[in-house]
Amino acid sequence: MANETLATQVTTLANMPDDSLLPLDVIYNLLGFLPNKDLFIHRLVSNKWQEYAKKALAYYATGKFDPKYIDTAFLSKLQVPLEHARTFIDYRYKGLQEDKNDIQLDRYFEGNAAAITPIAQKTVTVETLIKVLYDLEQKQQQINSKQKVEIEYTINSLEDLVNYIKAYDQLQNKPYLLKIDINQTVLSCNKDLINPLLDIIKLSNNQNPPEPINISYNNEVIQVTYDQAKHIANHITVLELAHCAIGDMGAKTIADYLKTNATLRSLNLSSNKIGDTGSNELADTLKTNKALRSLNLDSNKIGDAGSNELAKALKTNKALRSLNLGSNKIGDAGSNELAKALKTNNTTLTSLNLECNNIGDAGAKDLTNALNTNTTLTSLNLGANGIGDAGAQAIAGYLKINTTLSFLYLSNNSIGDAGAKDLAYALQTNKTLTSLNIRSNSIKTAGAQDLAEALKTNKALRSLNLEYNSIEDAGAKELANALKTNTTTLTSLHLKYNSIGDAGAKELANALKTNKALRALNLEYNSIGDAGAIAIAYALQANKTLTSLNLKCNDIESMGAQAIAIALKTNKILTSLNLEYNYIKSAGAKAIATTLKVSNTITSLYLAENNIGHTGAKALGKAYAYVKKIQNRDITIEFSHSLRRSLNKPFNTAREEELKRLERLEQRVPQQPQSYVSMVTSQARSFINWFGFK
Repeated sequence: MANETLATQVTTLANMPDDSLLPLDVIYNLLGFLPNKDLFIHRLVSNKWQEYAKKALAYYATGKFDPKYIDTAFLSKLQVPLEHARTFIDYRYKGLQEDKNDIQLDRYFEGNAAAITPIAQKTVTVETLIKVLYDLEQKQQQINSKQKVEIEYTINSLEDLVNYIKAYDQLQNKPYLLKIDINQTVLSCNKDLINPLLDIIKLSNNQNPPEPINISYNNEVIQVTYDQAKHIANHITVLELAHCAIGDMGAKTIADYLKTNATLRSLNLSSNKIGDTGSNELADTLKTNKALRSLNLDSNKIGDAGSNELAKALKTNKALRSLNLGSNKIGDAGSNELAKALKTNNTTLTSLNLECNNIGDAGAKDLTNALNTNTTLTSLNLGANGIGDAGAQAIAGYLKINTTLSFLYLSNNSIGDAGAKDLAYALQTNKTLTSLNIRSNSIKTAGAQDLAEALKTNKALRSLNLEYNSIEDAGAKELANALKTNTTTLTSLHLKYNSIGDAGAKELANALKTNKALRALNLEYNSIGDAGAIAIAYALQANKTLTSLNLKCNDIESMGAQAIAIALKTNKILTSLNLEYNYIKSAGAKAIATTLKVSNTITSLYLAENNIGHTGAKALGKAYAYVKKIQNRDITIEFSHSLRRSLNKPFNTAREEELKRLERLEQRVPQQPQSYVSMVTSQARSFINWFGFK
């Protein structure tokens, strides 16, 4: 519709008083419907649109809608770009989608012959659009009326608990599914909360209603009745009680609670000084509990005796999906019993964490032998268990025949080149493992070579972690060759602390030029200097997939940083760059800052503990302002840790000054919106300010 036509439509309409304006967040969304050419005409447009928005789309803010408010004479001529309408409808009514490719607007038009013309014209009248919105709103309300609304309520302090108790009368009979998240994950548990909480759980455990209990808070005594305690206990879905020192007695209270509970899905009792006695109580409960899905007993005092009882429970339990027994005192005997349980009867557990126990090679052999017939486990963590090459060989044998395991963690063990070779052979035939973590072992160049050979043909592994080994530049070269051969599988490679140097960095850089899969590359602590950084920079100009590059703690100076900055001007993929703890000075920081104004992809930049000085900090501050104001996107720039606090002031000052300068420029020349997204956000705001909305 021409501007003159639209102007004619609105010139006879009276201006609406300022006190009748809709909330700004509503206006922002509604303005997005106007085509670009009609957006900046004059104030009359906004007045008529304001009237229309207040009436016809009142449901957007209030949930109410009345089709009688449709002004057909005006709305039938006001055109909306079809793509804008579709975007809005698909977002607002995404819950109605029956298929991800099913578009609500098109589906509506298929049943309405009168709408065929607007589709052909790539626009739709607002009158038609409102009818679509009304029909969809009615359908959404019908769906909502048949469903209970799920409400989450998080309790992480005594105040939260008290407020919930006080609201009991309003909550008890409401038709919704209530979720209570008791979240105590801080290192020092809130004793003010944990003791009253355990008292409430004890109260709810009683079969015969006892006397109420009292909770003291802020010089006030709050009475908790049996019904209130039962209500709370029966609605808890998550219990995060890490580091609360509840001991065996607290574990028994929780276990008694679980015997009749049917709502708790996740229980975290890590770091609670629970021994075999407490774990036995929990194990007894697991034999009958049908609700709990995740149990975390990490960092307690559970030994083989407690592990054996848990194993017995697993033979009959059909609900638990994840069991974390890391950092306890379980040896090969205890792990063997757990494995037998998974071998014989348990067909539901998918994740088992036995990290930091005393399993050793013998335990690894028994465990994997028993697991050979298990077809449900997808994640196994055996890190820090004193496993050497013999244990790795047994695990490799398990991988050759296993068809379900996706994640295997063997970090912080004693696996050398021989063990790596066995694992590599297994990878040549395994078709399900997607993540292998063998960081902090004793793998050298030979082991890296065998693993690289396996990667050339393996089509399943997505993530390989070889951090804190000793593969050196020769090992990096072998891995680079694998990335050149198999260019479509591995997406994450972690080589921190492997002494690959510039030579290894150059080999990996060459691989990046042709690789089409790698998304994340970690090369921290590898003695990489400017030569290696420059090689990587050249690779970034050709690479089309890498989104995260970590070069922290190397020997890169300004020349290397400048090369990377130049590469990022053409690279449109990388979003995270870490150059912390290098030797970059102001010239390097300024080059990167300049690039940020050209590139619109970097969202996280880490330059802490370099020597960028006040000049570099100011340049980064200005770049930050430009990204926020002109590119209208968020970015994290970390350039100062404890040693460089003095750089905060020049950064902040430069940022604020640049923001003010850009705002002055924007007020002189308002920008036309370029897309639906920018129209609804920054450009719609500019429009409102330009025409005097308050």
